[in-house]
Amino acid sequence: MWNGTSEVDTWFKTQAVSMIFFPCVYELEAPRIASNMILPTLASGILKGLSAIAFLSIWGVMVTNGTLTALLYTAWSGTFPDGTVLKTSYTGIWPLDFPVRVLVVFFFGLQSMEDLTPFLMLVDLVAALLVINMMTVVESRRFTTSKWLKSSLLWQYLWNCAGVALILPIYSRLHLEQHYGSLLVPRIPIREAQALPFTAIVTLLLPIPLLAPGLSNADPLYIQYGCMFYLLTPAIGVIFQSLASIFISKTASPSKWFTRPVKTAYLITGTASALTHLGVLSCVLFSETSDLAIISMYLPNHNIVEREKDNILTTGALLFFQWDYIITNLVVIAHGAYLLHHATSYTHGHTYRFQRLLVELVALVIVLGPGAGLAFVLVGEEDRAEIRLMARGGRPYA
Repeated sequence: MWNGTSEVDTWFKTQAVSMIFFPCVYELEAPRIASNMILPTLASGILKGLSAIAFLSIWGVMVTNGTLTALLYTAWSGTFPDGTVLKTSYTGIWPLDFPVRVLVVFFFGLQSMEDLTPFLMLVDLVAALLVINMMTVVESRRFTTSKWLKSSLLWQYLWNCAGVALILPIYSRLHLEQHYGSLLVPRIPIREAQALPFTAIVTLLLPIPLLAPGLSNADPLYIQYGCMFYLLTPAIGVIFQSLASIFISKTASPSKWFTRPVKTAYLITGTASALTHLGVLSCVLFSETSDLAIISMYLPNHNIVEREKDNILTTGALLFFQWDYIITNLVVIAHGAYLLHHATSYTHGHTYRFQRLLVELVALVIVLGPGAGLAFVLVGEEDRAEIRLMARGGRPYA
């Protein structure tokens, strides 16, 4: 049977032995307070390295292969390289409209049905974001959470505009510092927790306006409207979460909706992400065209981008998303590895259990995608957080 004192004592004994025999792996930062567990320097270095690689792989490549120049010129001129007209006014305010046009041009390039590879790559990454975005909403609702994790809206807009691979390692490091740095993860208000599954369901619907017009070969103008609407979805999700939590707080029994609401929210988004990834893989594996293949889908080929071609925005965006997807997978594995290490470091047979869970995580990421892998880790983390709180006589939700 678990109890608070033995759990903490066991953890500190394990860490002491580990620091003696494995100093290169357990080089710790100076603790903020004596009882905290601090994120190992190695984890921080890996995540910083992945962010740096992402910057070079996506933005550095876009600059050198001419995609960024074509992107900005199209947004400025109002005409795509193939002659398609770009809608140039959304608010009538140029400083707002121009950045929107840049993003619309970028996402529009992935919507061509002549070659399904860019579109399927977009679908797969958007599916992974279902879980990643839900994580930001959950963490922003915790009591005494890090000030950097308070705004889920900020993080979602950052990776929508700059790339998931560039921003997610930064967020991951802050998230790990909160979860790896304390035996007790901050609780979530009951009304906010109960609203999360409803928000998860709503977030499944938000990518539809982005993906449906291209899939149905709609008029280019409607595709552009869909791209523009997708830019509003982070705000829509956050507003819905706030309104749902207010509604639930006014019900007679706000704690009776879901027994484990955070876990439910992750299971909803994780399942949707996994099914979408399997659907994408099925389209690739059972395609009758030779142009659609696993290698061309997920392995970056820098030779596909040619400056003089009308499809430079499509091939350039595909290359961007391929690197984005690869590095997102690596970040999820690194993130999960350190949360799993934290979870198993004070249990019997922790080395074997950690290795087994890590293998399961990697297999999930490969087969079901990074969204499902991240959901697997976060669900387990919520389970362990609840156990620790209840072992001390506390409640999972405030």
